[in-house]
Amino acid sequence: MRFSAAALLLAVMPALLAQEKPAPPKPTTAAEAPTRDTSYIDENGTAHVTRVVPVPEDLSPQAKASLSRREPDQGPPQSLAQRRKMTDAYTAGAKVEWTKICPNTLTDTTIAGVPVHVVVPEGMPDENKGKVLLNLHGGGFNSDSGSYTESIPIASFT
Repeated sequence: MRFSAAALLLAVMPALLAQEKPAPPKPTTAAEAPTRDTSYIDENGTAHVTRVVPVPEDLSPQAKASLSRREPDQGPPQSLAQRRKMTDAYTAGAKVEWTKICPNTLTDTTIAGVPVHVVVPEGMPDENKGKVLLNLHGGGFNSDSGSYTESIPIASFT
């Protein structure tokens, strides 16, 4: 009996592996793209929201060019390693640039098993010594991509 089940599995496996993966969704074309703000909630309770955001007229030509560049809306998915590499590079650069603007002492440590960045601004006013400001930025539980861009200036200007 075991041999029959194993033989059946071995016979069916190549057919299962040979099945094609579904094709990724096609990119949205200009003809298909929404031209106005829309929203509705489907029968499953999922909110479908479209926000059409025009490029502001008072931007510089360089900013308009940057915002107007065509980006596919259905790119290939990135692996976690690719996303982590990009996030780490961005975060390292942000740390350097914000420290130039807002000098600080930054210490990476762990509190109750949670990795944290302790930012102490240079020239902290005496009335703020001994106080703690917790900045739980939106990406903190996902990628930690905004911690320095928020925490360094907030600590410095508070």
